[in-house]
Amino acid sequence: MTKIGLRVPRSAIVRTLDEAVIAAPAIGYPVIVRPSFTLGGTGGGIAYNLEDLKDLASRAWKPA
Repeated sequence: MTKIGLRVPRSAIVRTLDEAVIAAPAIGYPVIVRPSFTLGGTGGGIAYNLEDLKDLASRAWKPA
């Protein structure tokens, strides 16, 4: 989409909680937390602040 000049939301791929904490301010709150593989969208959510982000990201990496 960016190649054809369309604007897209800022995003980041992170693999650790530390990476998520660093990426969130660069993206800007609220941040949508979305695990890369979900069944029915479970494990994700919207983080409105650092506390929310840590909670959601921690749950996103836990196996079901």
